[in-house]
Amino acid sequence: GYTAVFKVVSDFLLILVIWVGASGLAAVLLHWRQPAVRNLYAASLFIVGLELVGPLFLLPVLATAPDSLVRVLGPVLRLVPIALASIIALAAFHSNRTKGEIA
Repeated sequence: GYTAVFKVVSDFLLILVIWVGASGLAAVLLHWRQPAVRNLYAASLFIVGLELVGPLFLLPVLATAPDSLVRVLGPVLRLVPIALASIIALAAFHSNRTKGEIA
């Protein structure tokens, strides 16, 4: 049923986050001598980490919240941090293409 589907999706997303984290760490290390680019990639990686552990801190609040609120907040808690991390990573990429200057 739904539980099996959620478990498969959860396992897939965990593997995906591990790959994102590894590639983020590689980006930070590869751009170590470019502080602006490195810091943007590190900020993006930090946000991805918060997205991963954030729900653990919010679990007590979400457990007592109405189902309608959880249905709305669930996707927002996942999508907003990932969107923000993606925007920051794109800014780092752009900064790297413009020789480390943040435009």
